[in-house]
Amino acid sequence: MRSLTKVLILVLSLTLLFMGCDRRPIQEINDTESAVRAAIKESANKYAREEIKKLKVDFDAALNEIEMQSKKVFRDYGKARELLSKVKADAEALKNVTIPNQREEAKKKPRTSNKKGRI
Repeated sequence: MRSLTKVLILVLSLTLLFMGCDRRPIQEINDTESAVRAAIKESANKYAREEIKKLKVDFDAALNEIEMQSKKVFRDYGKARELLSKVKADAEALKNVTIPNQREEAKKKPRTSNKKGRI
């Protein structure tokens, strides 16, 4: 009976230990950060300023979620992984679609001159 109790305690302890050992999504953080940086570089602070700002806010929210979970005994990085995935997809869409479209639109617009014409 004593050995059964010891085994049950050991199994329960190991189960609790492994439940609380969800690993930080380091690779996802790095991939998302690279995608955001690429979108920022592509925009060159000329295009999609509001979208870039939103990307930064969303990325910070994901990092804050990771920080909150890292302080807990039973960590669950599922929500943070979802946020990172969304930010990465948004950054790639911004870089590959939105910014090139805005760049093309800017090329099509007639340039206005600041010089006053003389008669």
